[in-house]
Amino acid sequence: MDYSGINSSDLWVTGQEPGGRIDTGVSLNLTYAAGSAPGNISVARLEFDEYVVEDQEFVYVPDASAMKFPPGIQGVIGLGPDISSDIVELDIEEGGSNPLRTHSVLSRIFSQNKTSQNFMSLLLTRTNDTEEDFEGEITISTLITGFENVTSMPRLPVVNASVLDARFQFAQHLTVATDPDPVVVNGHRIRSHSIVPHIDPGRMVATFDSGFTVPQIPREWADTIYGEIEGSFYLEVNNSWALPCNQSLNVTIGFGGHAYPIHPLDLNTKLLPPFDRDGVEYCFGLFQPIQPNALDALAGTADMILGMGFLRNVYALFDYGDFVDDSSNDRVEPYVQLLPITNLEEATIEFNNLRGVSAVPSAGYDGSDDNTTTGSDAITGIVAEPKSDKTTFIEGDLSDSTKKKVKKIARRTIYIIVGCVIAAVLLVGICICGCCYGMCGICRRDSSGRRRWGLKGQSMPSASSGGKYASVNNPKPWEQSY
Repeated sequence: MDYSGINSSDLWVTGQEPGGRIDTGVSLNLTYAAGSAPGNISVARLEFDEYVVEDQEFVYVPDASAMKFPPGIQGVIGLGPDISSDIVELDIEEGGSNPLRTHSVLSRIFSQNKTSQNFMSLLLTRTNDTEEDFEGEITISTLITGFENVTSMPRLPVVNASVLDARFQFAQHLTVATDPDPVVVNGHRIRSHSIVPHIDPGRMVATFDSGFTVPQIPREWADTIYGEIEGSFYLEVNNSWALPCNQSLNVTIGFGGHAYPIHPLDLNTKLLPPFDRDGVEYCFGLFQPIQPNALDALAGTADMILGMGFLRNVYALFDYGDFVDDSSNDRVEPYVQLLPITNLEEATIEFNNLRGVSAVPSAGYDGSDDNTTTGSDAITGIVAEPKSDKTTFIEGDLSDSTKKKVKKIARRTIYIIVGCVIAAVLLVGICICGCCYGMCGICRRDSSGRRRWGLKGQSMPSASSGGKYASVNNPKPWEQSY
């Protein structure tokens, strides 16, 4: 039983040596944000549900103790495009003798059925709060029953990394451009500026990764979402926002002309163990300002990493198109389709019921000239609605009150204490190539006979994502000392 993830492309196994394994003698160390998997590139027959792949290349890792897997996990199945595979890249550099086998598992499976489209779909569920297990499903070339409308959503073209810069040839991820100024917080739109070259003004570039529990977003977005909340404060110790657990937020992100609501539980996440101050329980903002090492590792190909905190709010279809070389029928440009599955009104009621909210102060801007929140817009059961039907813009410059919050961090011992508590559960995008720590992939069929992977895992803590930004080197929170 292996981890599976959409932004890593390599297969490696540990434990009992696979039967019939042929050792090529070529060594490769697959590095991740939390650990590494060193071994030799090997070749063996792969059997996966009803698929049989001859001569599949993988890395056999005799000692995977650095990955600190939970019991029963024996490797990683990467489901990303070939071009971001370390094995494929090394084979190209070494002049691999068998071009057929120099492909990722998913590409080999797609190549076996040239009458089907080369797509994968992903559906993640949400727990009642962070303490419980969650489930999800992955399908290959089929849709999950009840979510077929995803194909009617706009096709979001995957941004070709090599077009941005030839040096990014092997840094291809499932990356798309947003709408202009895509984020709206309680009716107020944030002015946005991308660091990615050749992107239209106002648009941002996002990469999707089921392996990141904690989405990494631009700092100005995080400050705008959380900074004006009464009682919130910024934690320099781990670069994240803390806020009262009863604060419900109204946030949407725009793609393809559609606004995708984010469930309040995905924006305001419980601390483990709980922490309270003056009788108020504190949580942390799950959408975290992008960490410098994550930004450096993206190397200018994207502005953010939208992980589980975003993906739980959509049913996602990833069409690999001509990323798959040996395919005759699906030669379109790769694209992503997103079906919104979060009803914000219902989500807010669910949040309030779980958090015991009876009266929530306004979370966000009150429309005043200095963009500060006064707390006078107290409401019952839902977040405050904008005061005007017309969306207003925030230029990204914070109000004086929020700036003071950021400047005063580390002056108060209690803030440092909360920071240590958050650091004990917060991972900067760490999930081993998979949907989360403890998430495993199991291929099965539904009642119609279609192949589906069932996923089951734990929402916190998480482990880290692979792929070309796997060099992000943050320690696991449970290994940190303070």
